[in-house]
Amino acid sequence: MWYETMAGGYLNQAFVQAFVCMGLGCLFNVWITKLKEHKFSTTTRVLLTIAQLVCAGIVVYHTLFTTNFTTIHALCAILIFLTLLNEDYLTKLLNHRIWKYPGKLALYIYMLHFPIIDVLYKSFNITNLACLAIITVVVTVGLSMLLMFIVDYVITPRLNRKKEVVASK
Repeated sequence: MWYETMAGGYLNQAFVQAFVCMGLGCLFNVWITKLKEHKFSTTTRVLLTIAQLVCAGIVVYHTLFTTNFTTIHALCAILIFLTLLNEDYLTKLLNHRIWKYPGKLALYIYMLHFPIIDVLYKSFNITNLACLAIITVVVTVGLSMLLMFIVDYVITPRLNRKKEVVASK
């Protein structure tokens, strides 16, 4: 019976996968925090950089020439793990302030794109893949920017004021 509810509703395999991946992301964060305490030798850092570049090349290849998204997700996770573990020139370039806004927006996009695709496909019966992709990108980015604005300029200041009031008592 629970399967019928899952299959017929908005909670489907993609949502379960999203929450599992977020849990794995938290686990990666713990591992990286522990491993960053260790000082790597120059040789190890060079090997980590080579592994990063090889993994990045494989990710680009799989993104362009295959449709196996599970492989792409796993390779991206490995690439992110290596990048966070090995802070080299590539990491310094990616940490440039130009990436701050897209980086903040990425979480909102990630959290919204699955439900938006699901609603557009099921409720509006958009079956043309190109049309679905374009509408999803536009709606997801627009809603993500609106949600980020609300969180940054409405919710967060109110929470900070409440903390100040509690701290002053």
